[in-house]
Amino acid sequence: MNSINFFKQAPVAFQALKRPSRSVQLQSACLQSQRICSSRGFQTDYQKGSPTSITPRHAHPNIPKDLFKSSLLPTSVKGVFLMGQPAEYMDIYTPRILSHIHQVASDYFDGRLGYSRSDLDAFNQQNWSEMRSRVILGAPAIQHRPNKEAIMHPEPLPKAFLAPHVVTTGQSGKAHFLIHGLNAMSDQGPFKGAFMSDIEDSSAYTLSLSANGARYDRDALSRALRCDREGKDSLTLSQIPGLLLKRVPAIERNSFVAITHAGRPKLVPAALVEMALFLGNSGHLSQQNQDCIPFYLPKLRHREDFQTITAWQDGLIASMGTEGHVINSVLIEDPGLLTDIDEVLSHPRTGVVNAALWDYQRVLTRALTIPSSHFSELPKSVQEQVLTRTQMSDRSDMRSDSSILAYQQFLSSQAGTYKVLSEGGMDTRIPSKDRDQLPMQQDAVRIGKEVEAFELGNHRAWSGHPDITTSVSDPFQDRAALLPIFNKIQAQIDKKRLYDALSSQMVSPSKWISNLHQEKVDLSDREWQDLRNWFASPYVQSLPSSTWNLVLQNLMTGQYRGATPGNHALSTLNPSRPAPTYKGIQNATQVSLFYLAAQLSEQQEGCIGLEGLFSGDQAFFEDYATTGHSNNLLWQGITYQTEYRDSQGDFVTIDTDSVTEFIDAMKQKCISERSERGLMYISEQDLSRAANIIELVVTRQDFSQTAKTLLDMYHLVESRHSRSSDAYEAQLKTIDTLITDILADQYTGDELQEMGLDPALAAPIQKA
Repeated sequence: MNSINFFKQAPVAFQALKRPSRSVQLQSACLQSQRICSSRGFQTDYQKGSPTSITPRHAHPNIPKDLFKSSLLPTSVKGVFLMGQPAEYMDIYTPRILSHIHQVASDYFDGRLGYSRSDLDAFNQQNWSEMRSRVILGAPAIQHRPNKEAIMHPEPLPKAFLAPHVVTTGQSGKAHFLIHGLNAMSDQGPFKGAFMSDIEDSSAYTLSLSANGARYDRDALSRALRCDREGKDSLTLSQIPGLLLKRVPAIERNSFVAITHAGRPKLVPAALVEMALFLGNSGHLSQQNQDCIPFYLPKLRHREDFQTITAWQDGLIASMGTEGHVINSVLIEDPGLLTDIDEVLSHPRTGVVNAALWDYQRVLTRALTIPSSHFSELPKSVQEQVLTRTQMSDRSDMRSDSSILAYQQFLSSQAGTYKVLSEGGMDTRIPSKDRDQLPMQQDAVRIGKEVEAFELGNHRAWSGHPDITTSVSDPFQDRAALLPIFNKIQAQIDKKRLYDALSSQMVSPSKWISNLHQEKVDLSDREWQDLRNWFASPYVQSLPSSTWNLVLQNLMTGQYRGATPGNHALSTLNPSRPAPTYKGIQNATQVSLFYLAAQLSEQQEGCIGLEGLFSGDQAFFEDYATTGHSNNLLWQGITYQTEYRDSQGDFVTIDTDSVTEFIDAMKQKCISERSERGLMYISEQDLSRAANIIELVVTRQDFSQTAKTLLDMYHLVESRHSRSSDAYEAQLKTIDTLITDILADQYTGDELQEMGLDPALAAPIQKA
């Protein structure tokens, strides 16, 4: 049954919860938790009230009602409003597309296409409560729930979708990103590379960037995209550009379209609008030129998020009469969705699941941390156990943590079970301007991706810059070339004899070849040479025997064949991980300040390069994944009153009293470094606004939204008014005042909810 029929058959009251079995299980678990907690002499109030209760929340998350209403401008479509001058965007936000958005959004608000965003937020909080209760009780926080439903993959994936072994990422709203990304692998043949047109993590989200992104997607797919640059040669697309995939915003983000529903205006979720824009403007071109219509679905927190966003797709496809093969690449960025990964993998439109490491760490930090009001009530011995299980290291140390490797292995294993492709994460390093250093950087890229290709069995991975795209792709292309050779060998000798011939790591590559010759394996000269080259590669020669055996099994079966990590491995941080340091939290805060300020700047940058913060002098791209992770690390430090060791060996604690001074010191450091980092387009005012947003996010008891939902207020003003207008400055100052007043605890939760903001913003971290 597809999502439309599923939700239409359920009564509207069903939206208050469709999880009866899960609710019963949770209530039972909560009662058990209460009994155990009581027997151990402490209380936890996670279990208070019904776990199925839903708190009604604003229809337009974190957009003040006055700002929302004053921003509405009517379009030519009755009941549809745009938060910007409609005439400027009517070539993209066409009446036809707006009519379809109105129809599908109306069905959604009527309860026929998924859960309300209030419900979705409540499910997220419920998941966090479950995981935190298990942390306190010493049980694995992450609990995989196998899905026993039939696997539904009626259509094979198109060749154009399968062909790329690398995806270069970049901003939708800036044409040069699309051209560089789509051209990155064009010299190697059709669709050898791909470009993820991102209107989410690496992009600011304003009405103009949304419209530009949709235009550039359309022009790229029609092969007409060009970028004229002052004083430089124009950029044009290659005759054989790569595959274009569209990444939509997170399900919690706001668009710039509102419709009248039940007598009042409601803001349509951004993901629904961006899917409609891509299907309406580019769907036919994508199907015609790529044989598919591919989307990336990010930031999904749980199965209800996934059910809802795919229901929106069902509604749009039906309403718009879309003809084509819609394929989703789903980013598994949340342990809440990881628990129900089987449902994602069994969906007929799921073609790929992606291991998004930074976002996964971002959410894991927030989901496992026990809020201060509960943490302070625990006995000292339990607090120590909680810290052992949940306190994160510096960002530079967490990527190699055992729990992160378990997450990658689990994802590869489950994807293989469902015959779905798995993708590795993004290499975010920025190539050195010193061209002599570039080969060493490219070698470092290959080493990391060889692990993902051969040990995890991933099909492809992401590149953050065209100059390293080929290096990211190489290991996956090598794997793709070896798979048919191993299939050919296996057709001639049985797997056991093949395994025996190649299993020893103590012999030379020539010995391996000799063993295969003794088995009378018939291969072409080119295939023998490919085997010799790979056997002699530094990667293979450096492998320990246990890893070599895994790689061999992966190649013989064409998928990950290692052990599938269980709940304990997924939930357990490396017990010998380094303690977080003061330098580490300083660097993380600088990342967040620069990124949020760049989003607020006149250039509206969504992705910035920062050098020397995490790995020597190496520069990395920073986007919202790393920014959100940085904010959550600081929030955890304040919550747990973490003692950071500074460069002098002394311990420093950041709490609600000292955090303002800490963030201000980091802001001043950012101001002084703007010139040397090439970030002078960021103003001091941009950094001050970023500092206030960060302080608000990291000092709230348990604000479940992200800093980006607060940026939406500023981006709405950016979309509605010219920067040179008095109204623009007046609206920004109003938002500035609102945020500083919330920081000063001037509002109650009820007052904020009445204004259209999340009431959790009125609940600061409680001091121990």
